[in-house]
Amino acid sequence: MSYVKTMKTIILKSIARTLFVSAWASWNAQYGNTNVSGKDLMELAPETPDFMADHAQKVLTGWLEKNNISEKALIYLAKETWGLGVATDEKIMEAAGQYLAMESMGSGVSWLDNNDDWHLEPFHYDFSYFDIPDNICPVPDEE
Repeated sequence: MSYVKTMKTIILKSIARTLFVSAWASWNAQYGNTNVSGKDLMELAPETPDFMADHAQKVLTGWLEKNNISEKALIYLAKETWGLGVATDEKIMEAAGQYLAMESMGSGVSWLDNNDDWHLEPFHYDFSYFDIPDNICPVPDEE
């Protein structure tokens, strides 16, 4: 597998995990019984379901198309943002995926905020626990 494809795969997995964990955490806050206070949600949430890959691809494709950049350019931008010669490429791409997912949901600080000269736009993607099958996040019937 090429370097660009490998890094893209890491970004996609990170986007999928972040979207899923965010939705699961919202569901858990509303309906679950798990006390998540002070715990790492990325470790606490169930395994990321396979169907999340489609959602991750929509986020990544939408962001790339909106900004008219290539996957290779995204990898370069991620390295410029977090590289600093400290993190591994894999950790940098995990961070890029996480920040793209959070940005797409309108949460957190955009990783583009510190890089105004890139003239990039956020991409919004609606995703919530209602998009997750009931066998993973069951929503009780209202009484």
